[in-house]
Amino acid sequence: MVRKILKGAVISGLGEGGYYVRLYSDQFEQILGGEPYHGTLNVKLLDPVFNFNDCHTVVIPPPSKSLFPVVAVLGSFHGERVLIIRPLATRHGENIIEIVATANLREKFKLRDGDIVELLVEC
Repeated sequence: MVRKILKGAVISGLGEGGYYVRLYSDQFEQILGGEPYHGTLNVKLLDPVFNFNDCHTVVIPPPSKSLFPVVAVLGSFHGERVLIIRPLATRHGENIIEIVATANLREKFKLRDGDIVELLVEC
């Protein structure tokens, strides 16, 4: 297994993450081992685009036919187990990733837009 470090800047999202985390909550909870916080931490990668195909991905099926699958990779942030997700239908650019965790990472670690963060991903 290869460990990758993803570096990026915290950014504000579109305000839709909480809605979608609620919809996919059961699937996220099974993978994370706890109820996910109903929101995502958005990170604009500093390095070139992260290729999800380089890692072991989990494809999370949509909870209804009107939605799309979500591709996820397990990772960690300050020792917290997280999911780095990419919805197959998104308005974000390829250099923006969304992080799902059981805690509100922005509050827990006092993160603000522009803060540089590192995520550890095992591929």
